[in-house]
Amino acid sequence: MPLTHPDRLPPPPAIPRAIANGRYILVRKLAEGGTAIVHLGYDTETGQWRAVKTLLTEYSKRPALRHRFEIEGRTMAELEHPNIIRVYDAGQDGDTAWLVMEFAEGGSVIDWVEQHGRMPARMACELCIGLCDGIQFAHERGVIHRDIKPQNVLVDATGTCKVTDFGIAQVVQETRMTMTGTVMGTIGYMAPEQHESAKHADQRADVYSIAATLYTLLAGEAPTHLFMADDSDFETLPSAMAEVIRKGAQYRREVRYETVAEMGDALRRALPTLPPDPPDTPPLVAEGGVRLDQLTPPTASTVDPGLDRRHAELAPSNAAPIVTVPPPVQRSEEPPSNHLVRPSEEPAALARRSLTNEGVPRLIDRGSHTSAREAQERQERRRRVGAVLAIVLAVVLALGGAVLGIGALRIGQWEKLEETAQEHVYDQIHQERTLLDVLRPLDVPQFDELQQLFDQVDHGHPEEREAAVGRLMTTLDKVRRRLESRGSTRETHAVKQVTESQRRLQERIAEQQRLDRQVESIRDSVSGRIASAFGF
Repeated sequence: MPLTHPDRLPPPPAIPRAIANGRYILVRKLAEGGTAIVHLGYDTETGQWRAVKTLLTEYSKRPALRHRFEIEGRTMAELEHPNIIRVYDAGQDGDTAWLVMEFAEGGSVIDWVEQHGRMPARMACELCIGLCDGIQFAHERGVIHRDIKPQNVLVDATGTCKVTDFGIAQVVQETRMTMTGTVMGTIGYMAPEQHESAKHADQRADVYSIAATLYTLLAGEAPTHLFMADDSDFETLPSAMAEVIRKGAQYRREVRYETVAEMGDALRRALPTLPPDPPDTPPLVAEGGVRLDQLTPPTASTVDPGLDRRHAELAPSNAAPIVTVPPPVQRSEEPPSNHLVRPSEEPAALARRSLTNEGVPRLIDRGSHTSAREAQERQERRRRVGAVLAIVLAVVLALGGAVLGIGALRIGQWEKLEETAQEHVYDQIHQERTLLDVLRPLDVPQFDELQQLFDQVDHGHPEEREAAVGRLMTTLDKVRRRLESRGSTRETHAVKQVTESQRRLQERIAEQQRLDRQVESIRDSVSGRIASAFGF
């Protein structure tokens, strides 16, 4: 979840609120996503300002999302690196889980791009070198991020980049939360193999995402299907940067950089070839923003102990820690006192003692004689136990079959709706072909490309149609900006028509993405996980 830049922070609430028995005081909201909120918080024990992320109450009650939130806390707590946001504490108050993290005063790098446009090549290269260092550190510890994007790359007060939001990170060998067929990531920054299933993502998926992030910083716009980019998409980029992005964003992952470290080395080699940043380049950390050292720490007397439910209600309770570090196991040098091996004994004595069970306590000694009646009773008890176990097994199998059936049915129903929504996107694009008649006499450089993309959506193979949608939206953006720069009456009329077409298409695409997320949510449920495990 990206953090709002300090100079765009909303005003603090009249009465700050607290969690964890008053230790962390939430001063103001920094950002709100679909499932969580990030507040600027103050740690009353250490006297430090922190970012406090809380899972919204309605999502805290969903086991799959709550478990993923806990995984994020554990994962980030184990990754101590200068280019990774640190997690200091985690726990649960009432129904709400929370994470206490390092606060990055500079916000996210997307804030810089939105304020100032394209980032100078040297600044972007240095920033992504740090990003590669942090992600490589995570990879070496078996963690794949899977959602790297400019919104998740923050900047601290010194200008150091720090990656955050490991909410959908995959811990290698830990597969319970990532079933085959579950798509996770962000369109535009997600590697092609992630479109099929997050299960297929390895460290080279993060390579792709870093390449897409670097492209956004340099081009000033988000990529769509970067693996299909042509020369025109890189014409404004330094050739050394374009080369790194092209290799990192290859469709086939075996052609990309094998590791993030290898990509970082390529960026280090390219850095000396880049021109210095212009003298008037704004710093990564905005000047004039809110300075933490200028904020007045809140006091316990000004704190309201409750939290509004919509904004992460945290009922007062003892905080149950999520992130825990187990104590080291102490291994004794001496064998236990009841150890049966006596090192001083000769092998023959050991063999004799083993045969006679010397030194082994007898827990039950029934004697050598057992009556026929006792034997019959034991046999009857075994028969009854066997019958009960058979009934229990039948019930378990029946319930499992029912859960499997429910999961498969729900997945099938929602996937059908998602497929229908995708067809609606294609149908809408077909209706927007009339734009070609408007643009043809205007001598737009992208006209031929636009016409080709319309044709691909209408007549291409499924993979081509899906890829063409993203490129079509990007090309329409380029056409609109070109027309806006001309400013004549005829071009202004065309801009309005292009803008309306984009709006209609975006509505259709948003509906398809909503259904995509619904399918993911169902696959995350118990019945969905079972069905996915059986290939549904």
